[in-house]
Amino acid sequence: MDDLAVGTWHIVESSLSLWRSRHDPTVTYGALPDGSLVDVVAFRSRRGVTRRIIGIDRRGPDGGWRWRGVGPVTRLARSDWRFVAGDASEGWAVTAFERTPFTSAGIDLYFRSRHPSLEMVDLARRAASADPRAQRWAPSLFRTQP
Repeated sequence: MDDLAVGTWHIVESSLSLWRSRHDPTVTYGALPDGSLVDVVAFRSRRGVTRRIIGIDRRGPDGGWRWRGVGPVTRLARSDWRFVAGDASEGWAVTAFERTPFTSAGIDLYFRSRHPSLEMVDLARRAASADPRAQRWAPSLFRTQP
């Protein structure tokens, strides 16, 4: 799944509370020559202002990814995460995030479409429930706000 991460994903469901007050969250990954990824997380605030957080993802020691912010505020922040399930041809993925000083641990359901079919969402939910790295957060999934 990692090699197919490049492109934009819509965070349609999540267990991470930070997405409760933000609208239309997306993450866009781009490949860098050294094998790492650049990512841009974008969302709209309650007031409708678009915000972006830029980071670099490098391979972690356990095969996942370690994100580090590149801006003056986020430079000291880091997050360990991984793809735990997905089907690139169908356009969905489940990502799991470790706890950070700023956010709790949890999962996101990524889709290439902002409005995936109910069947596709159900497929991703079932994959999250079945994977030991994601299943503890699967009951806490909620729909993000458009």
